[in-house]
Amino acid sequence: MPRVYPPTGKLSCVDSQPVALPAGPTLFTGPLDGRRGQPRIHMQIAEHVYSTHIQEDQSTFGAMHPGGTQIYFVGDPKDHMVLVDAGEPYRSWTQQVLDYHAELGRPRISAILITHGHGDHIGGL
Repeated sequence: MPRVYPPTGKLSCVDSQPVALPAGPTLFTGPLDGRRGQPRIHMQIAEHVYSTHIQEDQSTFGAMHPGGTQIYFVGDPKDHMVLVDAGEPYRSWTQQVLDYHAELGRPRISAILITHGHGDHIGGL
């Protein structure tokens, strides 16, 4: 059973933002996102830090964070990774997280880290 650490109240939204420039070029994968006609954006932003933008669609219009949110996988895709934030509680958002997890090779998720208690970060649990 993974350890669950309660929020300390010491993080702010600013603390949860990426602090490094992408380590390489942005990778646009697959077909354009059918919901909005935009490319799916996946980036490796540092060694062992991968990010994707979860996009809203018509079924999630009015979500807490219109336009989507960032989620991160941290660790070695050939071993295990930590999921940072989980998105909104919508099937389309969950599917985007699962799709990116599959693109990374379906590594074992050893923990889930939530940066703060907003719905667009904890709703997908």
